[in-house]
Amino acid sequence: MYAFSVETRVRSTIRPSEILEESLVRLAEKVMTDVQQQILKYILLREEHGDPKTYSWYVRAISEELGLPESTVKWSLKNLRDACLIEAGSAAEKGLPLRLTYPGMVVAGRVCGGERRL
Repeated sequence: MYAFSVETRVRSTIRPSEILEESLVRLAEKVMTDVQQQILKYILLREEHGDPKTYSWYVRAISEELGLPESTVKWSLKNLRDACLIEAGSAAEKGLPLRLTYPGMVVAGRVCGGERRL
């Protein structure tokens, strides 16, 4: 009984947003492939340079930089977009820059683990 009350007090001091962010990161780390993590990290590091690029630019750049087939990069970006970790243009909305969403920034920041070099 005592352990439960201590746990309740500890949890009550943590902001709900911190719990959600931690849950999101843990889930993403378990579900995302290594390639998806590398791509998310690449996008985060590129965004820090402040030069927005399109979905197609990222496909070509990531394929070349990481030595992956373009189809693999497209598949991974689609899955990241479906998970609401990135936003990008579509066939209907061409030319919009690809960017991380807030959840994407949270996950990418943790995946990078403080490593912020390009």
